[in-house]
Amino acid sequence: MLLLLFVLGAGAIILMTVLLQIEEVIVTGAGRYQADEIIEASGIEVGENLLRFNAGAIEGELLSEFPYLSAVRVRRRFPHTVELVLTQYQPQAALLYDDGLAFIILEGKLLERGARELPPGLPLVRGISLEGLQPGETLGRGENPENEERLIMLRYLLEAAEIVGFPPITDVDLSDRLNIRMVHENRLLIELGSEAGLEYKLTFLNHIIQNEVSPTAQASLDASGARHRRIIKREGRMVGGQFIPDEMQPPYAMVAGEEVDEEELDNAD
Repeated sequence: MLLLLFVLGAGAIILMTVLLQIEEVIVTGAGRYQADEIIEASGIEVGENLLRFNAGAIEGELLSEFPYLSAVRVRRRFPHTVELVLTQYQPQAALLYDDGLAFIILEGKLLERGARELPPGLPLVRGISLEGLQPGETLGRGENPENEERLIMLRYLLEAAEIVGFPPITDVDLSDRLNIRMVHENRLLIELGSEAGLEYKLTFLNHIIQNEVSPTAQASLDASGARHRRIIKREGRMVGGQFIPDEMQPPYAMVAGEEVDEEELDNAD
């Protein structure tokens, strides 16, 4: 028995010190990060035993330090390799603030701030505060709980646009809780009112834009009263993202020619 215990003990010592030493650490899915900085932050070193480190603690540390990481998995590949498998968030909206641009996901996590270039297709959002927030933190907590309301409005808007097939939204202002504003094709300022009935409003608005508005027109469209099948149009021009109305042209109502079910109108309230 003593001999057996000695042999087992010696085998365990050899296993922990010689046979399972790490010779290589590889990173899969580094994306915007450098593999070397991921490895350094993990604390895993060549020569360390493959069984001695705490994989769960390393995963948590990397998720905390690198805001774009949505998931980390540490894999031991016997006998001498560790693989760090990373999954990253893709920005879903850009926030405009004093120092430049910030990128977020729609759940509210702040991925990056201080960017200078807006990626193609990413909606630009105004009206959400970044005061006191750093990358990795969540909007809507701490000093800015009102951000949570605006994030909900943004999610409703983007989801409704996708459902009804409205063209991609590129510029939206959520500063007024009761009036969502957005710019379409850098030529039409659109006012939607509150988030109530967004699917109906966008469907009706899309019909008006496609059939009643010139492809080159610059104007404002007030769709807050769309439940009454009416959109108020005002002529003007867009300058630097701002709408300047033509004071010589009074606003007028545009009504779609198609009939709308009364129950659908009631549900839009």
